[in-house]
Amino acid sequence: MIKIGVGVPAYKGVIAAGQSKMWTHFGASVVKNSGRVQLHAMFDVDQCGIDHARNMIVEASIAGELQWVLMVDSDTWCEPGGALVQMIIDAHEKGAAIVGAPVVMKDGVTANVFRYNEEKRLRPIVVEQSREMFEVDGVGGAIIAVNLKKVGDTRFRFTERTGEDLEFCHQLRQRGERVFCDPRIRTLHVDKPGILAYEP
Repeated sequence: MIKIGVGVPAYKGVIAAGQSKMWTHFGASVVKNSGRVQLHAMFDVDQCGIDHARNMIVEASIAGELQWVLMVDSDTWCEPGGALVQMIIDAHEKGAAIVGAPVVMKDGVTANVFRYNEEKRLRPIVVEQSREMFEVDGVGGAIIAVNLKKVGDTRFRFTERTGEDLEFCHQLRQRGERVFCDPRIRTLHVDKPGILAYEP
C-alpha cells in the first residue's frame, strides 16, 4: 500500500479553476485504486518563494510518514486527474525518486523535461508520444510526485546553475536516484492570455 499526500503551492491562496475537476477525478481514482494507494493528506501552502513552499510540503509529508507527495503548481492542471494516481503507482514500481508530467513551456514547443547536452548543460526536450514513462535528467516542478523514502537531505534550492526543481533532480541523481517523465498525461498551463497544453 502506497501512502500518498498532496501539497499545492498556492501563493496568495489562488489556484486555477481547472484544478477543481482534476481533484475530483483524482479522488475518484484513489477510491478505485484503494487496494494500492491511500490518500493521507491534502493541503496547500501559501509561501513565497517556490523553493520554500516545496520544501515545506516535503518536510510536512515526511513528518506525516507518507511515502509519496504529489505537488501541482497553482497555475497548472491535468486531464483526467486520475492519471496522476497511475503516475505515482507506476513510478513507485520503477523505484523512481521523482516523476513529473510534461508541461509546455512559454515557447509553446518544448516541455519542462530536460536532458544533458554534449556540454553537460541541461536543455529542455520535445517530449515524444509514448505509452510509458521514461528516465530523464531533470523535470520541472509544475506537476511532480516525490518519493519521500528516497529524498534524504535533498531539498529544493535556487543556484547560479539552475532553478529549484532542476537542482532537486540534480541532487537526487548525484545520489544515484532516478528521475522520470510520464508523457501519458495531458497537462494544461495558464499562459497570459491563453492556455498552453501538452497533448500526449
